[in-house]
Amino acid sequence: RLPPFDLGRLLENGNTGVALFFALSGFLLSIPFWEARGSGAPRPSPFKFFARRLARIVPAYYLCLTALIVANRLWLEDDSRLDMTLHYLFAFNFREDSIFSINAPFWTIAVETQFYALLPCIFVLIRPTAQRLAIPIVLLLALLAYGMHLQLIAAGASWPSANAPVAAVRQYSLLAHLPIFLFGIAATPCYLYLRQRQRDFYRWLLPVSNATVWGVLGLLLVVLGTPLGDALRVPAGRYHLPIVPILICSILVFTPFSGLPRAILDTRLFTYLGTVSYGIYLYHLPIQHVVARYMNAWCGLDPASHWIIFASISFLVTLITASISYWGVERRFLLWCAESRTQQR
Repeated sequence: RLPPFDLGRLLENGNTGVALFFALSGFLLSIPFWEARGSGAPRPSPFKFFARRLARIVPAYYLCLTALIVANRLWLEDDSRLDMTLHYLFAFNFREDSIFSINAPFWTIAVETQFYALLPCIFVLIRPTAQRLAIPIVLLLALLAYGMHLQLIAAGASWPSANAPVAAVRQYSLLAHLPIFLFGIAATPCYLYLRQRQRDFYRWLLPVSNATVWGVLGLLLVVLGTPLGDALRVPAGRYHLPIVPILICSILVFTPFSGLPRAILDTRLFTYLGTVSYGIYLYHLPIQHVVARYMNAWCGLDPASHWIIFASISFLVTLITASISYWGVERRFLLWCAESRTQQR
């Protein structure tokens, strides 16, 4: 430990990747809505938008979920029918005993899916407002969502569990993470403006983008690895809200105009990892459980003591599984969805 930086604290905050995932979703998925608003074109169809998003996430999720249910024979457990039904409906984060019951990382998929349904409604809400007021209204919605979440926590909320001051249902809800999504949405017009005026700003955009990305990455290390992060977070704010989501959004805005950071992300390795990243997220924990079990049973190796072997095998098997899932399942549905849109036109 090198005061005041604490590597242990930094590793504990490794789940900040979830905040990046949510902010990036708000950022990318809102681009067509902002573009339509700026050009006066019709807004994307909410039905088509939701259908495309479901086509992207449902097949692989259902495949993984069904495999876990079959492998663990979950239908034999008490109260399993309701639990499995809620998982198939992406509503399991509304029930205390279901949030982490089948595969803990799944909770983010429930939150993400619920955000998909909400995103078009946000743009319906801000449609009558002037362009200069749109971003402040989105940020106001973020403040309102945080206030509602804080009030829910403070009140002890009798639904659905009154025996815990911070029930998992409240902590892992869409409302708790909605400010992060909204920060991503609010950052999108900044990126679109810079993209539109890129030629006008060419003299300073590259150096400013480089300085911003590297500076913010360094600041993130300080915030996540020192007590400064706790001092800057608001009560009950998820993932060091607001400082960390704001820093993440600044990276999202400036990385496309940077030099080395963009070049790194554009390499074949990172491009491919991004392509199969959804499968990596889905399958990594079940595969880790399987690898740990058979390392012990077949080789007598303790995964904790031989963590390098455990991590290497787990990553390799996860990458292979995610690749098979993408090329054999996810991509097929994406192509089918694209063909359906073409035929409708």
